[in-house]
Amino acid sequence: MIKFDVIIPARLKSTRFPQKIFYKFYGLPMVEHVRRRALLIKGVSNVFVATCDQEVFELIQSNGGKALMTSPKCKNGTERASEASLQLKSKYIILLQGDEPCFYPNYIEQLIEYVKLTNCLFYNLVSPLERKSTLFDTSSVKCSLNYKNEITYCFRTTPYISKFSFQNTFVKKLLGIMCFDRDFLCRLSDLKLSKISDQESIEQLRLLENKIIMKALYVKRDIPSFNIASDIKKLKEEFKIKQQQKILNMIL
Repeated sequence: MIKFDVIIPARLKSTRFPQKIFYKFYGLPMVEHVRRRALLIKGVSNVFVATCDQEVFELIQSNGGKALMTSPKCKNGTERASEASLQLKSKYIILLQGDEPCFYPNYIEQLIEYVKLTNCLFYNLVSPLERKSTLFDTSSVKCSLNYKNEITYCFRTTPYISKFSFQNTFVKKLLGIMCFDRDFLCRLSDLKLSKISDQESIEQLRLLENKIIMKALYVKRDIPSFNIASDIKKLKEEFKIKQQQKILNMIL
């Protein structure tokens, strides 16, 4: 049986919205929303929150969750998940962001089935660009795909943006939901550092520059994330959806 574990990297020093993972939403801190949703995913063995902050560690443990302490030197969530994965034994690691409380558990179940049918080191969920404004929204990461459903480039904004039609099926939104072969994730620090990845704050660019095949799995709906204060309005709109209400009732 192929084993999948979930790692949710979480830290308090968020650049755009400090301590956003502690922001209360329907009475729960944002990171706890994500952790409880992850527990609903069928086919997952364990759910861990990886953090360098004692306050986050204690919050998760006080809610009966599993937490892993990592170094404060980790530059991003992928590096934090890489360090945490050294303590685990699963075949694959699903990486969820601590500031995305709206993901659908069945999306991850689709990803798990897709991984079982293929043989790659890395996978990323992508969704349609539901609004034309998303192309120019620097808080949203976009990507281009080839005919093999492989990600060929990632960007927030680009001087070549005019070449991409809003209706172009090969341009998608890159979601913060990934799956790594655990052995590969453990060796992530061996990859050459990417200056553009650091400048653009897009961790996947480091993989592309090291010629790692990035498989995409397309899901039918975009998932709003929590990057800045104005995103709270988007989250509230999302939670009006019947399916979101059903999941919310299950985790509260």
